[in-house]
Amino acid sequence: MDGDITRRRTTVGSLAILGLLVLAGAGLPWIDQQIPGRQRWNTGVSYRVGRGIEMVPPPGAFLDVGFSRPGKTMAQARFVVDAGHQVTYTIWVSPHSGSLGEAAARMQRRLGRLGQVRLRADETGMRTSEGTAGRTGSFTLHQDDLDGRYVVLVLEGASAVEAVVIGSASALEATAATIDETFASLALRGAR
Repeated sequence: MDGDITRRRTTVGSLAILGLLVLAGAGLPWIDQQIPGRQRWNTGVSYRVGRGIEMVPPPGAFLDVGFSRPGKTMAQARFVVDAGHQVTYTIWVSPHSGSLGEAAARMQRRLGRLGQVRLRADETGMRTSEGTAGRTGSFTLHQDDLDGRYVVLVLEGASAVEAVVIGSASALEATAATIDETFASLALRGAR
């Protein structure tokens, strides 16, 4: 008699677990489809990328919800602006104990992994609106006929911030001041 009760409990428990797995397997993809892939970001409102790093996205930007991942150790965010020409802003934040030069070399390696990238010999110094020194440069993606700009910062010697903007040459030229403002808005605010 006790064996039958134990078997029934085991069977009921197993069926309950199976039901939860089926619900999760079918329910999670459905929930994922209900969440919009892009979320409009209010102009002038800063976005907390992660590790205490914030930025003010460009006007008219949409947050790429599927790509963006805030985090305490590693973080990334992507914003898309489509005002007649699409421009994509991507930001990565990660631990870094090296120099700004080492972080810039890491950024150039990251760009090299994109494929047919030609870095231009125009890397120069820049400063954020809070006075943090960084490096900025530009590149061309040959396979997609796109241009790009990048910025690298090392904040308080513990975080590297790498940001890339990609779009057509005409789009980047038309939005150059906005790109500069967005790069300059990168700042360490709050706890990591």
